[in-house]
Parts: sequence; structure tokens; C-alpha cells
Amino acid sequence: MKHIKIFLNVLPFIIIGVLIFQYVSNGKSSTQSLQTVSQTVGSAYPSSTPVPSGTYTLIDIAKHNNENDCWMVIEGKVYDVTTYINQHPDGRSILKGCGIDATQMFNEVRKHDPRGVVLLPEYLIGKIK
Repeated sequence: MKHIKIFLNVLPFIIIGVLIFQYVSNGKSSTQSLQTVSQTVGSAYPSSTPVPSGTYTLIDIAKHNNENDCWMVIEGKVYDVTTYINQHPDGRSILKGCGIDATQMFNEVRKHDPRGVVLLPEYLIGKIK
């Protein structure tokens, strides 16, 4: 049982490694690669990171648009990243995504592939209506 648990914890990183290798060998664009990683990693987490039952509109998200209360939408899911702002490697640039659908912005930052994708489940609070 212990070995299975360890394997399930390592599985997302194995998948990410394979996808990065495919990205490098196939010459995919970073956006395509990130979408693939995001979809695959997302499916690797269902039992350990269930999507909370919260359902929000973009109007709800827009109310959380500052450094003390920062929510954003990425790929249809809502994240409260307020506690992550000071940890963000690129400083306060994360604030540009507060209160909006930040999917395109997130996907365009190559550094998010794959580390940012792996961190997202920790901040997940719901989905967009």
C-alpha cells in the first residue's frame, strides 16, 4: 500500500517529464504544451484534490482584484492565490491576473510549464459558472 501511495504522488511528475520530452522533441508551442500538461496533471489529482463545490461568476471573481484578496480563473477553475502572491517567483506580476479570467496570461508565461500547473490545485476554490 505504501508503494502505491508513493507511486501516486510521483505519477504527476512522471507525466510532466514525458510531456516536456514530447514538447522538446516535437517542437510544440509552449501554449499547446501547457494545455496538455494542465489537462493531464489535472486528471492525475482528482482523488487528492477534489474541486470544491463553489461555483462563481466573473462578476464574483472581479470583486477579488487586489493584493489582499486575489482570485483568478484559469481554464474554467477559480483559484484564490492571495497567500501565494509574496511567494510568486516573478514578484508582483501575479497581481495582473487578480479578479479576471487569467487563462491566456497564465498560458503565455513559459515558466508556468510545468511548475505553476502543479501548484494550482493547492489554491483551487471552485469553478466558473
